[in-house]
Amino acid sequence: MDINFVTEMEDVDGAYSFLAERLGEAFEAADRVVRLKCDLEKARAAALVKGEVDGKNEAAREAALRVHLQAQYCSLEAAEGRARWTRHQADMAQLEVDRVRLRVRLMELVAGQERAAA
Repeated sequence: MDINFVTEMEDVDGAYSFLAERLGEAFEAADRVVRLKCDLEKARAAALVKGEVDGKNEAAREAALRVHLQAQYCSLEAAEGRARWTRHQADMAQLEVDRVRLRVRLMELVAGQERAAA
């Protein structure tokens, strides 16, 4: 079995590059979620302090906050969905890295057996 190590190394490099890109995207998406959660908590506190929401009990105030800050809640929900998607893409890229690495290792083992048999 002839192994074209140049081609295999290009596959390995490509897989690692793709993984690095997906991990970067996943980090950015997760970071956006953290920032949006922080902004939402600040907005919730400000609305409560300013008396912009009414409610006789905690459940009523929570419902009023969700209506009052609906746009921010929707943005957070969208960002969380994006973060889940980018994490999934990073996981898939990791599977590709693992697949390429195993293929190269198998080729090395076969080449070693062929050398030993010759």
